[in-house]
Order: sequence, then structure tokens, then C-alpha cells
Amino acid sequence: MSGTTSDDDEEAIGLTFLFGHDRWVPSGTNTDTPAFKIRFETLVAGGSIDGDALMKQIPSGLANKFEIEARTQRGFKFEWNDTAGVPWHVHGHEPDAGAKAGHIGAARWICRISYNNKFWLVPVMIVSNFPDGHANFQPPTMWTPSKNKARDTHVPLDA
Repeated sequence: MSGTTSDDDEEAIGLTFLFGHDRWVPSGTNTDTPAFKIRFETLVAGGSIDGDALMKQIPSGLANKFEIEARTQRGFKFEWNDTAGVPWHVHGHEPDAGAKAGHIGAARWICRISYNNKFWLVPVMIVSNFPDGHANFQPPTMWTPSKNKARDTHVPLDA
């Protein structure tokens, strides 16, 4: 039945509100990597991100690719390339029923933001071990290529 939609499919799509999928609709514009970094870094207020403000930073027209799982039924997942061709990934979900006790993901809505496999660390700032001017100096950053810092990359989300 490729290319056709059954009544059952239309009914299922019409019930997406039950899982909050209609809540997450991006309305932003696409831009370059530095501008996206600034957009996301300035979203944190009082230790969390407002869900509506987050959706205003993600380019409009993207499909929500969130998949319902046993541990989380409500959430969002958006992927796109910025104007420089750099891949971005923003996803979030309700409290995770399978997360470890004491983990932020078990307690509330969270989101994770990454570009080119570098994850945003909140509220951690990575500072170079070398002084400014040294050949190995790296400017301070809130982005890390490590996926092993999940605890630091889960940003509290006011959904």
C-alpha cells in the first residue's frame, strides 16, 4: 500500500496529541554553526531551558523523529544540517522510567543538544590546561566530543 494512507493510519496520526508529539513544533530559521551555538547557550535561565524558547531556535519544517519507547513515551528529536553543512541534533523526553535514581533524567524533562558529535555541557565549562599563548591552549568551551558525560549533557527542560 505504498503511497496510500488507511483510515487507521489517519486515526493514529490524529491521536499524536495523547503522547505530546503535537507540542514540539520548531519555528526557527537555519543559520551557521557559531550563531546556533550562541542561540542554544543563551537559552538557559535559572538552570533550565524553556521548551517554547527551544522550539524557536530549531529550524521550522523539521519532522519530529522521536520514537516512543517503554521508558519514555513523550518527547522530541530533531536533526538538521546548518547553513555550513554541520549536523545538529536536539532531543528531549519526559522523565525516564528506567534512569538511575538521583539522575536528572529520572526526575524531570530533559534535552540534549549536540553539533558535529559535540555535546553541550551545562553548567560545565571546559578550561584548557595550558596558558593563553601556549601551542596547546584551547579557548574555554561548553561543548565536548565525549558522549560519556551524559550526566552533564542532560539539560533540564521546562516542558
